[in-house]
Amino acid sequence: KQVSGMMAKIAVASKQPPSLLAEGPRWDGETGKLLWVDIAGKALHVLSSDGQTETCYRFDQPVTSVVTCAKGDDVLLTLGRSFVMYNLDTKACNNLAT
Repeated sequence: KQVSGMMAKIAVASKQPPSLLAEGPRWDGETGKLLWVDIAGKALHVLSSDGQTETCYRFDQPVTSVVTCAKGDDVLLTLGRSFVMYNLDTKACNNLAT
């Protein structure tokens, strides 16, 4: 439900080191997770729906965007100059296009 003209304040206490360049927060309504990228830190961050668990996935190239997919564990990432499908559970990374 969207409420026009209202904003909520959300505080996240992260146990991970601060992001160097955090961008593109994405709320996944299906799983209740908050995802964002750290471009300069070459990382994807995922915060659990209860706000208790933050998982950091590190890569060897800058992660510039994240999009959730219909299958809850899969996300589409732009990684360096490539589009990849990444599975948060298995950590399988499939290059789709370069």
